[in-house]
Amino acid sequence: MDSTLLTSKEKNYEDKTIETLEEKVRILEDQLKSIDKDLKERVSYIEYFLDRKTRGFFSRIKGR
Repeated sequence: MDSTLLTSKEKNYEDKTIETLEEKVRILEDQLKSIDKDLKERVSYIEYFLDRKTRGFFSRIKGR
C-alpha cells in the first residue's frame, strides 16, 4: 500500500474530524447563548417580582 495514499486518507479523516468538532462547538455556543438569555430573563423577572413584593411589604409596615 502506498504510504502517501494512507497519509492522504488520514489527512482527510482529520479534516472531517476537525470540521465535525468545529460544528459541535458552534452548536454548543448557540445553546449557551440561548441558556444565558433565558437565565437573564428569569433573573429579571425574579428581581421585578421581589421588588414588587418588598415594596408592598414595606408600605404595609409604614402604614401601621
